[in-house]
Amino acid sequence: MFCTNCGRQIDDTAKFCDYCGTPVSDTDDAAPAQDRISTSPAAPQITVPASKPAGSGKVVTKRYHKPAIIVIVIIAVVAAAVIAIVAGLESHWNKKGDRAIETVQNSYFEFLPDITVGNLITAYYGEDYWTYNSDDVVEFFGTNQKDNTGLSIQFQQKDDHTVSVPYRMFRKADEASQKISEEEFESYMIGLYDQLDGSTAKADTTEAVTKTTAAKETAAQQTTTKATTTEVAKSKNYMAYMDTIELYGGLADIAKNDYQESVAHREYYLYDIDQDGTQELLIRFGGSEADTETMVFTLDEDGTILDLGSFASGNTTLYQKDGKLYSSYAQMGQQVVSEIQIVGGSVTQEKVMEQSYSGEERRYGAKFKGCDLSDTIKVDLLLPYDIEMPCIVEANVNTYLLSGQDGVETRLYVDGDFANVMVTKFSLEDDSVTNVIGTYSKAECQDSVNLKFDPYQNPKSYLFLIPVAADGTVGHGVIREIQQETSGTVQSGGYAVSIPDQKGQINCHGGGVPGYTTDYIVNGGVCETVRKSLGDTWHVTAKNKCTNYGTTWYELWDTDDNDYYGWVDSNNIDFY
Repeated sequence: MFCTNCGRQIDDTAKFCDYCGTPVSDTDDAAPAQDRISTSPAAPQITVPASKPAGSGKVVTKRYHKPAIIVIVIIAVVAAAVIAIVAGLESHWNKKGDRAIETVQNSYFEFLPDITVGNLITAYYGEDYWTYNSDDVVEFFGTNQKDNTGLSIQFQQKDDHTVSVPYRMFRKADEASQKISEEEFESYMIGLYDQLDGSTAKADTTEAVTKTTAAKETAAQQTTTKATTTEVAKSKNYMAYMDTIELYGGLADIAKNDYQESVAHREYYLYDIDQDGTQELLIRFGGSEADTETMVFTLDEDGTILDLGSFASGNTTLYQKDGKLYSSYAQMGQQVVSEIQIVGGSVTQEKVMEQSYSGEERRYGAKFKGCDLSDTIKVDLLLPYDIEMPCIVEANVNTYLLSGQDGVETRLYVDGDFANVMVTKFSLEDDSVTNVIGTYSKAECQDSVNLKFDPYQNPKSYLFLIPVAADGTVGHGVIREIQQETSGTVQSGGYAVSIPDQKGQINCHGGGVPGYTTDYIVNGGVCETVRKSLGDTWHVTAKNKCTNYGTTWYELWDTDDNDYYGWVDSNNIDFY
């Protein structure tokens, strides 16, 4: 039957209309249809003038009844027409809604250009719960299948194939829903993205997002970022980026912990700038806006990291548009947008727009957000899913006093699973201290490595060690401080050389002059003497020479009777 209010077809047993809610008359006690028609109020009486029969003055009144079947047919025809119109409108509405939902699903959040909206939401909430309401707005609501939190959001489609979310409701497990800020929503969605495992992170796996191949290809061509995240092959060579990120992250931690200096910018970005299939690494680093720079690195075919240079990036925002990366410098009402390019093996910028502005700067594409240097999730996603850590290194750096007041010695102790280890020394106080010490094999690290570095004569310094596997793959690097506090005393030794006989005499300078043993002077052994005191002006002959303990020594014999006197400080000998 049909609703008497809205005209839509409803179930014969329904008590209320499913569409408008109007109560339906109870027909169980009603009379049969024929009875209802025949016992309805009398049809209108039509008075027809008639010929008067001869001798009669009466007027004949005739009663006409409209056939019930005609009324029923008319109602049925009208109802069918209404149903057809409504069905057509519903079909049009559904198609329009499907297109709007699909467009949103194939778009990107402004703050997260690495994965489509549909892929990210489907990974946690499933494929249902998408609606298109009467205000032409795409909505989504559902429950996170992993942590039982709830989300209800409305989307606003942008011209650049990204979406914003002006309406945001969030529900913690077993709690009431509440509105959340834009920043809270961005943080939540980025957190979901960061938790994606390798099988979900970048693949278009849901029918909701890939209803047709053509739609997906069109969206890929029109979006500004999809190519940069899906066309780059995973490779263990990206471990080299991991080490660079950890190095700069360590520098930021050192600046904060050892020097109580904050770092204004300490983030990194991954983007295939030259579209060659290899993601470039951009590290934005600086203590203030004035000294902030973005350093750019890439990998060669062998997985070696290459430095492409840097550019100033204080008061700068990164945008991506049409597969290209842009920097937007905005300060004091002036905005300059430049395309970041790689030309001749170096990073360059080409200005594409300059304008004055008031209020907020003009967006130039989708904002490209980076990760803190402490979070390597974006590099992890570029590594093969089954990669095992190729090598590890553990290290300690100890400083020792040398016996005989001969200064200090810094020793590096290294252990771990690696073939070679690369060692670089650096200081935050003096750039001149930064240099590559060398690469050492596992065999060379069995005991210790003498760094030949005096921490007392140099600013506070650190070592950065990168383990390298036999196939050239690098592992996680570590940073170690070169200790200025000594860990003990070690015996030091010298190197004796023969010299032509030199004659002279002892000069006691008013005191006694001892002669020391070879084991002490040359080998760094126990301090012992051959003669405790040599006489002033005694004639001596020097036959060997050694530099140790911060001075020059000569091995002496008596010139007249060849008695052995041991090793004497050169400051106590006057040669002829």
